Amino acid sequence: MAQQTASPDDSNGPESLYILGPFMFLGIVFFIVRIYTRLALSYKLNVSDYTNAVAVLAATITFGLFITAIVHGFGHHSFYITPEDSVIIFKCLYVVLTVGLFAAVFARISLACLCLQFTTSTVPKIILRAQIIFQIASLIATAVVTWIQCRPISAFWEAVPGGECFSPPQSWAFTATGIASDLVCAVIPILVISKLSRSLVERCLVCFLMAMSLFATAAGVLKIIYSYRFDRDPSDALRDMMPLFLWCRMEEVLLIIACEAPFLKSSIERVLRRMGLPVFQQKTKDLNSIHTFPDPRGSQGEAVKKDKGMKIDERKLEACEYTTSEDSTQSDESDGNSTRQQHGEVTDSSQSQPMSTPMDDV
Repeated sequence: MAQQTASPDDSNGPESLYILGPFMFLGIVFFIVRIYTRLALSYKLNVSDYTNAVAVLAATITFGLFITAIVHGFGHHSFYITPEDSVIIFKCLYVVLTVGLFAAVFARISLACLCLQFTTSTVPKIILRAQIIFQIASLIATAVVTWIQCRPISAFWEAVPGGECFSPPQSWAFTATGIASDLVCAVIPILVISKLSRSLVERCLVCFLMAMSLFATAAGVLKIIYSYRFDRDPSDALRDMMPLFLWCRMEEVLLIIACEAPFLKSSIERVLRRMGLPVFQQKTKDLNSIHTFPDPRGSQGEAVKKDKGMKIDERKLEACEYTTSEDSTQSDESDGNSTRQQHGEVTDSSQSQPMSTPMDDV
C-alpha cells in the first residue's frame, strides 16, 4: 500500500488514445470512401459492404466506451480511483469485450467475402467459406463464454457476495483462430491477384492493400503476449489492463482498415492521373493483324508493314477484302472477333474488348 501511495497520480490512458485515435479516424474515412466507391461504380452494395458496416459500428461503440472508461480513471493507479468510478470502468470494459467480438469477427467475414470476389479456384473458395462459418461459430461460442464467466454477471464490475469469475481458456483459442484467419485473407488474394492480366504496379499495390490484415495479425500477437502477462488479481489491475485493451482495439481497427484499403485503388488512380502519371490498365498482347481498305488493289502495298517480315500472298490478301454482308459479321461475332465496318478493318480476337475482372470494382 505504501508503494501505491508513493506512485504518482498519472495515467497511461491518454497515450493509448493518441495511438488508437488516428487509426480509428482513418478507418471511418476509408469506410466512407469504400461506400462512395461502391455506389459510384456498381450502384449497389454486397455482403462484404454490409458486414463491414456492422464492424465499423461495433468498433465505434467500443471506441466511445473506451474513452468513457479512460475519463473515469481507466489507466490510473487503482489507489487513486474511487469505488464508484471503478464500477463504471468495469461496466464499460465488459460491454467493450462483448461488442469488440462483433467488430473483429464481422471485419474478418467482410474481408473473406471480399476475397471470394477475386477467387475463381475451388480450393480457396472452400477455405474462405469454411472460414466464414468458423468465424460465426467462434463468435457465438466466445460471446456465450463471456456472458457466463462471471456468476452473477454483476460480479465482473463489483464485489458480490458469493460471486465468482473464471478466466476462460476459449479467449486464447479465439485469438489464435483470428490470427490464422488474418493470414488466410492476406495470402489468398496475393496468389490470385498475381496471376491477373494487370500492370505490375497495380498488382503490387492491390496485393499490399489486401495484405494489410497482416498488421492486424501483428496486433493479435501482441494481444496474446499481454494476455499472458496480465493478471486481474493485483490491486493495480486498472493500469495493467490498459496495454491489453489497447491492442485488442488496435486489432479490430486494423482489420477494418484492411477491409477498406483495397477500395482506395480508384482514388489513387485518380491522383496519379491528375499528376500526369500513367494510370492502371490491363496488359494487352499485340498480335499481327491484316488491314484492308475498300479498294484492295490500292492497299496491297500498305498492308501490314510492321508484322516482323511477314509475307502474304497477293491472292490471300485479296481474299481478306472488306465485306459488309450480315453473315460474315455474325460469323465474326460468334468467333469473338471485333469487326470495324466503318473502316473495313478485320482484327484478331485478342484485340477485342478485355473481360472485366473483380479488380475493376475495387
